[in-house]
Amino acid sequence: MLAWVLLGILTAAFWFYHLNWKRRNLPPGPTPLPFIGNILDIARNPPGYKCYTDWSKEYGGVFTYWLGPMPVVAVTDYDMIQETFVKDGETYAGRKVFDYFMDRVRGGHYGIIETEGPLWREQRRFSLHVLRDFGFGRNLMEERVLDEVRAMTAKLTEDVGATGKALAIDLVPCLDVCVGSIINALLFGYRFEGEKLPDFHNLKRMLDDHMRLIADPRMALLTFFPQLQHIPPFRGLFHQAFNINLKSLWAFFDAQIEEHNQHFDPTAEPTDFVQAFLKEMHRMKTDDSKQENYSILQLKNVCFDLWIAGMETTITTLRWGALHMIHNPDIQAKIQAEIDEHITDDREIQMSDKNTLPYTMAAVNEMQRTANILAQNLFHKTTRDTTIRGYKIEKGTVCLPQISAVHLDPKLFPNPERFDPTRYLNADGSPKKVDALIPFSVGKRQCLGESLARMELFLVFANLLRKFKLSATPGEKLPSLEPRMGITVQPHVFKCCIEVDSLICRVQKVTVGPSERCKVKRVVSISGSERLQSHSKVKMLAWVLLGILTAAFWFYHLNWKRRNLPPGPTPLPFIGNILDIARNPPGYKCYTDWSKEYGGVFTYWIGPIPVVAVTDYDIIQETFVKDGETYAGRIVFDYIIDRVRGGRYGIIDTEGPLWREQRRFSLHVLRDFGFGRNLMEERVLDEVRAMTAKLTTDVGATGKASAIDLVPYFDVCVGSIINALLFGYRFEGEKLPDFHNLKRMLDDHMRLMADPRMALLIFFPQLQHIPPFRGLFHQAFNINLKSLWAFLDAQIEEHNQNFDPNAEPTDFVQAFLKEMHQMKAEDTKQGNYTMLQLKNVCMDLWIAGMETTITTLRWGALHMIHNPDIQAKIQAEIDEHITDDREIQMSDKNALPYTMAAVNEMQRTANILAQNLFHKTTRDTTIRGYKIEKGTVCLPQISAVHLDPKLFPNPERFDPTRYLNADGSPKKVDALIPFSVGKRQCLGESLARMELFLVFANLLRKFKLLPTPGEKLPSLEPRMGITIQPHAFKCCIEVRR
Repeated sequence: MLAWVLLGILTAAFWFYHLNWKRRNLPPGPTPLPFIGNILDIARNPPGYKCYTDWSKEYGGVFTYWLGPMPVVAVTDYDMIQETFVKDGETYAGRKVFDYFMDRVRGGHYGIIETEGPLWREQRRFSLHVLRDFGFGRNLMEERVLDEVRAMTAKLTEDVGATGKALAIDLVPCLDVCVGSIINALLFGYRFEGEKLPDFHNLKRMLDDHMRLIADPRMALLTFFPQLQHIPPFRGLFHQAFNINLKSLWAFFDAQIEEHNQHFDPTAEPTDFVQAFLKEMHRMKTDDSKQENYSILQLKNVCFDLWIAGMETTITTLRWGALHMIHNPDIQAKIQAEIDEHITDDREIQMSDKNTLPYTMAAVNEMQRTANILAQNLFHKTTRDTTIRGYKIEKGTVCLPQISAVHLDPKLFPNPERFDPTRYLNADGSPKKVDALIPFSVGKRQCLGESLARMELFLVFANLLRKFKLSATPGEKLPSLEPRMGITVQPHVFKCCIEVDSLICRVQKVTVGPSERCKVKRVVSISGSERLQSHSKVKMLAWVLLGILTAAFWFYHLNWKRRNLPPGPTPLPFIGNILDIARNPPGYKCYTDWSKEYGGVFTYWIGPIPVVAVTDYDIIQETFVKDGETYAGRIVFDYIIDRVRGGRYGIIDTEGPLWREQRRFSLHVLRDFGFGRNLMEERVLDEVRAMTAKLTTDVGATGKASAIDLVPYFDVCVGSIINALLFGYRFEGEKLPDFHNLKRMLDDHMRLMADPRMALLIFFPQLQHIPPFRGLFHQAFNINLKSLWAFLDAQIEEHNQNFDPNAEPTDFVQAFLKEMHQMKAEDTKQGNYTMLQLKNVCMDLWIAGMETTITTLRWGALHMIHNPDIQAKIQAEIDEHITDDREIQMSDKNALPYTMAAVNEMQRTANILAQNLFHKTTRDTTIRGYKIEKGTVCLPQISAVHLDPKLFPNPERFDPTRYLNADGSPKKVDALIPFSVGKRQCLGESLARMELFLVFANLLRKFKLLPTPGEKLPSLEPRMGITIQPHAFKCCIEVRR
């Protein structure tokens, strides 16, 4: 009896402590009951919105309610949420974890959603990194989403049937498969179709049942008092939720991971999340790194988090969106009218259409607000003591931003129960940013998959309404808008009538057979001959008239037309100022002399074309950078383009929409392959290792070779990098002789292209038939370039024969072919995606990706031979900071400022483009008071900038200290612009910078470059070409380590 009394006293004392004493420092809130806290209040008003809004009105924007014995500090005021979870996010980044459940459900503290601290940070960061590499939030991911949208709308169209109308369709299975396939492809590399569909639907049913059970108020009590699972009314609840339903999901993940593990290739590029995780595990094992956060159990839990979170929230929101469209046919009609007005061609709505569909986007926002799928946000936990509006909150306290209450706050959203897209529009119909819309939470725990979810919601919702009209099933009540309790707040099951909204008529041009050309010589009769002879006097008069017109033409060009252009040297008829440039190859002297005489803007003439050159760095910034769109055009010579490229194709020699689209696509693809990131760095380092290993072998056992030509080594190193990007393989073994022959042909072609006679042939191609021009065109284009075209044709043809449209691309050609295949499958206009365009883009990337980098490295090696003191300083710096036996990496740049400065100076003194590529103005403009008409050739004369003594004192001297402060730290020199400026800036800049640093630094780390004994220093005189090259030279190489 005494024991029971004592137990009663202790129990009363315990609950007094919990319900009174412990509450004294917490924000006020509703009085909790012993054991259950405020669970009963929430259970009486599912899904809980009313409780939170009522408590907010009564206690203010911060209050405390209790779940069982646990206090929860809820913040419902938007401004306070910003102050706490956003501005002081680190304090609220913890996660409340229930060990009993974690151990039995997850096998311990694993995953992302229910972890905290270093494990959570590392795994969240890794997951984001991997998903971004797979195109998360970019065009590549958009295309994956659109693939599923097409499949979903096709299935719905099929279900609707020939009548174009179905009376009782449940949208959930279609939305499940669409969204489920997107996340499953990201995680495991395949979509749900065919024989995999029944398993998926069964799995999804189990998951839905699990989510329903988890949200049961009884489960909240089981969380705190797991012993209750053995007594009614709790018996069987835990077993059903975790031992039956969840077991099927775990078995699914186990099977996927096991299959991936069996076929894992550590050398292959990952194509899904599991492969990327396994590769990271393998790397850490190889490096003997600590692997505690990378295990199969962690992988399974991360997949569990991403799979559930990636489906449940998006599908539920889309279901609410469809339901609101049925309840608001006027809003649905407005959305469809907007779509019909702006999307007139036969294609899916894309993310780029968002700006033209503001009302549709506003409806998506309102869909998220009214769906309000988390009645109670996930538990955050304070990581240190803090204060909220004067209340002291201890470390370890559960806090959460109560977002559902924010979305129902009438001060932020008037009439919050009404579905009203105009909340997100200005009076003129333009989009209005509403900061208080925070469906993806806030702070450090913000939704990991926000960018993908936003994309899915817009693309699925907009394309669904574009093709179908949703309405209530005839003869039945409107489906209920009452929420159904779950982990996410869901609508009740409903069916609806679906009607095909419009029949899209497709018009397609068809070309039958190839076009043929024939040439027929004129046949003249005798009488016709007599008539021709009678015209001889007229012919003579015509020649006189032609002479007068020619004189007038050149007077116009050389005098009258020049009157509005910036001043410059006087051009000669036909050839302009070509002779001046030819007398002083490679042209540097002309440009610097003209700059001194006429100022930072002047006009010179190439044949009949005036070229406005800008040599003043500040004016270049004003024009080509700040007003870049005006100078983004490209002068095109159709005669040459037609014969060399087959028309206006490629990137370098195109402009307008074709150029923009292909440049954007190429950059997108190359970035997906790791352009400018660690993945690309590893590829470059592989080639650096191969190059230095080959040099070491060729130097031999003595460690010194007296006459080595570095060019073949640079060629193979840089050529293999760009070739692997484009075609998927490097140059080695039997492929090497063909490559060297090809490179020789290319070098000869580049030399011929820079011949001043070629400039005249471009303007007057008829000259090719007379000396001294005869044979020049034929050699450059029909012989030299033909070899390169044949090489490109062979690579593309091989890729085409082995092309698998379902495989993830591993090189540029595969990516381009996949884009072509997708456009063909969708009956999309393929104008800019053809085999001829692919071949020309490959030529541009292949030549540009090799020529400039190799030439710059050759100049760098030459300057090291001429400046042994600078070479010694670089090597001393490397030896001081890189003490272990590994290659120099990009992360070492900050530790090697002098080496980096030498690379910068190498680029400046190489100055490989004497004359920049021609830009063309896209509209009328003005440069320093001179009116420049649309279509005028303009260029930033970068070679003159790099030799400007005001910017680079003693510009002829190789001096890395230009890029260093007095204390030896790096100094940014804006006037160093070797990759050009503006909209036409080099496409491959990030790769080229990486190659130059890694090749140059690792070469000097392993070898000392010296002049060949007994010979003069190799010449620093430039040799004319499209790029300015040094004369051929050999050097002595000595192994340092």
